[in-house]
Amino acid sequence: METYAAERDKLVYLTSDSPNVLTQLDPGLIYVIGGIVDRNRLKHATYNKALAQGIATARFPLREHVQLGSSPVLAVNHVFDILLEFQYTNDWRATFAKVLPNRKSVKVNEPAVNKDS
Repeated sequence: METYAAERDKLVYLTSDSPNVLTQLDPGLIYVIGGIVDRNRLKHATYNKALAQGIATARFPLREHVQLGSSPVLAVNHVFDILLEFQYTNDWRATFAKVLPNRKSVKVNEPAVNKDS
């Protein structure tokens, strides 16, 4: 059982309900892509299950980088594609612009302007 607990510390459950924003990918962590669609009938099901099992959670920084015309809940294949693309670009805006489907009505936010520059 100790091995399981140690491995659990390496898990991060990706869920749009998490208050924790994923900023970078850590190669030492294992990112879990859930298959439970919990937008309607099972609200917060994946988030609550991760908490109950003591597994860390995180969400993509969607609202920080894009405006969506629909729900931030993504299909498993889009989550996987985002992870792959972000590893390549290390740029959330470019990743979301490329990967998110047109039906999400994605509008990429302009980068914040640093007034000190």
